[in-house]
Amino acid sequence: LLMMKGLFYYSVISILTVGYGDIVAVIWPIRNATILVILLDCIYSLVFIARIVGSFSAQKNEQT
Repeated sequence: LLMMKGLFYYSVISILTVGYGDIVAVIWPIRNATILVILLDCIYSLVFIARIVGSFSAQKNEQT
């Protein structure tokens, strides 16, 4: 259970790009997984923001 809390903390800190440095990935597979998670989060954020902007744009076009 303690390890799962540490993994969750490390994931959130990495995704938010805060990077306190108190937990560091040491082996390469974990470093690569961290990079993958961060890249997927960037893509997810872009898609999420694009959907919000697209919905506002569609609503504005319907009003005019």
